[in-house]
Amino acid sequence: MSDCKVVAIGDWDADGTVATALIKYSQKVLKSYPINGDCDFQALPAGPRSIDSVLEELDCSTLLMILDIPYTPTVKSAIESFRSRCSESRIIYIDHHRSTIVSTDELEDKYKIEVITGVTPTSILLYNILRSLGLTLTPRLKEFSKAIGILEHSSRYLEEGVSRRMVDLAASISKALNVEHDPELWQRFVDWLASPLPFDEFKFRPKTFKTESKVEVRDLSQIIADERDRELKEVSRELAMTAQNLGYIKFIDARKKWRKRGATALASKIYGILHSPVALLVSTSEGHSLLIIRAGRGLAQRIIDYLDVQGIVVDKGGHGNIAMARIRDDVTLDKLKLLLRRAVVSAM
Repeated sequence: MSDCKVVAIGDWDADGTVATALIKYSQKVLKSYPINGDCDFQALPAGPRSIDSVLEELDCSTLLMILDIPYTPTVKSAIESFRSRCSESRIIYIDHHRSTIVSTDELEDKYKIEVITGVTPTSILLYNILRSLGLTLTPRLKEFSKAIGILEHSSRYLEEGVSRRMVDLAASISKALNVEHDPELWQRFVDWLASPLPFDEFKFRPKTFKTESKVEVRDLSQIIADERDRELKEVSRELAMTAQNLGYIKFIDARKKWRKRGATALASKIYGILHSPVALLVSTSEGHSLLIIRAGRGLAQRIIDYLDVQGIVVDKGGHGNIAMARIRDDVTLDKLKLLLRRAVVSAM
């Protein structure tokens, strides 16, 4: 067994999965990046709210890579804890989320982390890094990396096009992972994407649907899409009718109605119905309040940033047009709505 070990922690979504697969291929197969030579390798899934528990269970590795996970207070705390007991471990943080980009100096100076950020998806950042090093990727990794660029609306950064079939397959993987949320399935996707063997279909037995047979991921994607679309349409119409006007934004308290994943998709559905910026309040599985803002022209991120400055945000993430924040448990509904009114005025 090698004395060298690389641990890659990637986000659950398609971008995080493909990014992790790129690292696994470049390290395990090419033995070139991030460490030149033979190293043991481990890949694990995590999100900004679960990375602390993942890092707690890790031994000190030669190199820890954090991929496509936005920098939040929870991530900061997890890094502090890991760094305190693994002071010699090298850490590389590759991400495209705004919260990570603006925290680059803190990550580099305070925690001695090598930070690589950009406006393109994490997979595209890694794809370009590996190409710049002269490394040859498999057709599968090339196609999936480019497909992520299309899904994340970053195709303008690509030199070559990609087939619609591959974009649909990448979207299918993202949907399957979101619904199943199964670490073993995530790991199998990473292994499949990083495999140097010829392209073959990916089949698995889903836990979400009662079936004894394996299905191709693209077939499950259609089942998921149909089921989810029906549910979202029904719930979004019902919730849209309860929307309260808070100036320029519509506020909906859905904490008793929605306690599962997919809240961002629900917010987007309501946004499409109301044709107005939406603030959707839902409950997390832990019982905390999560506020999701769906609005155009970067307004969503500016509203969340305003609320953060007001001191009512525990954790935040997302992008310019769809952003989210966990609200402090002691913040009353009236106070939240008051600050939302002010936030919209300030962010316009």
